[in-house]
Amino acid sequence: MLRNFQVSHIFGRTKNPILFTAAWNIVWKAKFLDPFTGHESKGILADKYRTAFISLMRENFISFIDDYNNLVDDYFSEDKIKLAIDSLTDKYGHENVDSEFINQVKENLSKL
Repeated sequence: MLRNFQVSHIFGRTKNPILFTAAWNIVWKAKFLDPFTGHESKGILADKYRTAFISLMRENFISFIDDYNNLVDDYFSEDKIKLAIDSLTDKYGHENVDSEFINQVKENLSKL
């Protein structure tokens, strides 16, 4: 039985169904590391650790990241996202499409 470990997403973007389920974006990590890696963590040590951790993960998973970025180019380009958002605002009115939603879409569907 594993204790004091948790499952985390390496690159975040958990609103993106591809990155949420990608095995290369999921890691078991010791719970005591959470203050250094969690999205709410602050401070110089947390920044240094997070930067080193992400850098190492990018090196280890570069081929998967490249594949994902190519998929983004094909299906989630800025032009396609803008077209989809424009379609929403045309249908429901600009005041009814939340700007935070738009920002989250752009962030979660962008390249790594």
